[in-house]
Amino acid sequence: MRSRALTGKPARQLRTPWTDAWDDPTGPGPLPMPLQGLLVAEALSRIQHHEVVPLLGTPVGQIVGSMDTVRGVQAVVDDLTRGFEQAVRRLWAIVPQGGTGGHSPTHRPAPGGETA
Repeated sequence: MRSRALTGKPARQLRTPWTDAWDDPTGPGPLPMPLQGLLVAEALSRIQHHEVVPLLGTPVGQIVGSMDTVRGVQAVVDDLTRGFEQAVRRLWAIVPQGGTGGHSPTHRPAPGGETA
């Protein structure tokens, strides 16, 4: 959702009772930026410190609209690792492996560049 509850500036964030209260048309509404951030900074700090889970919202990117399942961290890291390995294999397939311009998969230059 888009809310001005955290900083006073409209931003995509996870919906929580905190954002609902600030965006309630019967309430006072958020202050303009930067006043809203100043007003709520201590409260947000305490919410985070005491891990008040129902109120722990966070800013999110555009991708949040297409998120429809919960995945564990291990599954996400495995997918990222698999994608990286596939990209490296594709690069090795197009990079010359012999001569002066190519590198072998086991070649690791010394820090600071190539050494003889």
